[in-house]
Amino acid sequence: MLDGMHDWLPIINLSATAFGLVAICIVGLMYAKKQSVVALQLEQQQMAREINTAFTVIKQLEQTLNDNRHELTQQQHQIEKLAISNVVFAEKITKIQVQTQVIEERDPQVKLYAKASMLVADGASIDEVMSACDLGRAEVELLQNIHSSG
Repeated sequence: MLDGMHDWLPIINLSATAFGLVAICIVGLMYAKKQSVVALQLEQQQMAREINTAFTVIKQLEQTLNDNRHELTQQQHQIEKLAISNVVFAEKITKIQVQTQVIEERDPQVKLYAKASMLVADGASIDEVMSACDLGRAEVELLQNIHSSG
């Protein structure tokens, strides 16, 4: 009976060795798989942190965009108010110009003073203004003093 077992001994040794190698391979594969899973988990955690950071940045950008939109709306309202004010002032200036023209047309003396004032502003001498506007020296000097103080 020992002789019959003796024939099987190399086969048993070979089977045990093969089984051991298969077990080592399985353990190695399990270890590699575990390492792969750990690496994937670490990568997943890193990606989750990056996604959270991206969401935080997006929220900040949305808030900045909303703030800028609000500021833009306020500035547009201010521009509209200024445009309305400009129209009102332009109308007032036109009205004053019309009134001035009416006054100048009614009183020829006002025309002379307006012309004299323009000549003084252009740098004409006292004598030039006196002769062009038929005004006295004191009146022209007064106009020069008013012009130089303004």
